[in-house]
Amino acid sequence: MEEKDKDKNHQIEAQEPEVAYQRGHSIGNFNFGTINKELTPAQIHLLRLYSINKSEEFEGELKDLLFDFYYKKLRQKEEEMWANGEMSQELLDRINNTDLHKK
Repeated sequence: MEEKDKDKNHQIEAQEPEVAYQRGHSIGNFNFGTINKELTPAQIHLLRLYSINKSEEFEGELKDLLFDFYYKKLRQKEEEMWANGEMSQELLDRINNTDLHKK
């Protein structure tokens, strides 16, 4: 590989993840251009977030935030189901007494 090409690749990898993503370039060993047809926009956004800060502390904080986000969404849906009658103690009892391993 020529020195000019190496310098160009280095410049691309040094760019913000958003720029590299939009241009379909890689950051480190990760190529955003090859996956954007296979992943949802939210998944791609999370990958970009992880590529910015690779520390374990950042990863833990981000996981906690995602857990809290989905937990709140689940609780909201649960409350909605109880309020509109989709969920009831009778339904929970039937589910609890159902053998889910039966074929």
